[in-house]
Amino acid sequence: MFHSEDFIVETDFDMIADLMKVETGIKPPTIHEILANTHHRFSPRWIKYMYAKFKNECPSGRMTVPEFKKLFGAYVPNRVSDAYLERMFHAFTYDSTDKDTITFADLIECLSRLNDEDAQTKAAWTMRLMTRKHSDRIDYVEFSDFVSSVFNLTGRDERQRLATATSSSGSDESLQDPGTANQIAYRAAIVFKELDTDEDGYLNEQDLVRFFQKHDQLADGMSLIANSSASGSPMI
Repeated sequence: MFHSEDFIVETDFDMIADLMKVETGIKPPTIHEILANTHHRFSPRWIKYMYAKFKNECPSGRMTVPEFKKLFGAYVPNRVSDAYLERMFHAFTYDSTDKDTITFADLIECLSRLNDEDAQTKAAWTMRLMTRKHSDRIDYVEFSDFVSSVFNLTGRDERQRLATATSSSGSDESLQDPGTANQIAYRAAIVFKELDTDEDGYLNEQDLVRFFQKHDQLADGMSLIANSSASGSPMI
């Protein structure tokens, strides 16, 4: 969703350290440490851009849920609800002692992890998105809520396209309205069945690892929902 090469902005690189000094009472990481912690995946220019956006939205040095929605919601202006963005925020704070705010260093390091292409990392991130509590498995109800958030992230035209692709799987069920609970339940059921290979009624990280190993071209949980082979044809 987010590509560093899309952004070209100049700003004072040293201001990043100034901002992080007010985040906590401990010594903040230097910009060179941020680059090292993110394995130099992002260019200094892109980090400058992100810092400028972060400082503009979060003068205090900590990003709240409303500020997170404002920053990243610009990438999905036609979304029906903010449910998926809220899941993203909580996934970012999953290992943090402060579940209500994100620091700039937290943000960049988490975005760096999203660039990892191994199945284990993809599975771990998707589990974070699916459950807001620390749990090693999720049930169908939790999974269905996640699928609903994915559908509601897209605009109506896109959801209509997804509905058309879903209905091409051979089901006789009518899915005329892409926003209905019936369509979401249908999609959730067929994907859950594909992922739950041991048929125990739960999904865990290893179930997702197996899926991403089989479909290594897929990037994340949204791709998982949209491109499960149970749909009969790729959706995106």
